[in-house]
Amino acid sequence: MEKISQILWKKVVNEEGMYLGRVLDLRSAGDPEHGIPHDDRVVTELAYGRNGLLQFLGLRQADVKIVPWTAVKQFSRGQVVLRTAELT
Repeated sequence: MEKISQILWKKVVNEEGMYLGRVLDLRSAGDPEHGIPHDDRVVTELAYGRNGLLQFLGLRQADVKIVPWTAVKQFSRGQVVLRTAELT
């Protein structure tokens, strides 16, 4: 199991190795947690996209795509591999 901080900003590719962007966020159902974290919180979605300098500076919105967590096939060589069939 990886920590969220280890997944954020990793490269995202499809099964063929095509670059799709970087992990921008992980999402789960329920209200935000404050204080003591819950170990059983389940990630339900992964948000990824291509952020450039203009997005970083807030001059342009990032093109963010959200996929269900089931689209994640594996973590491999410092990147997240998504199942091509689940990408829309």
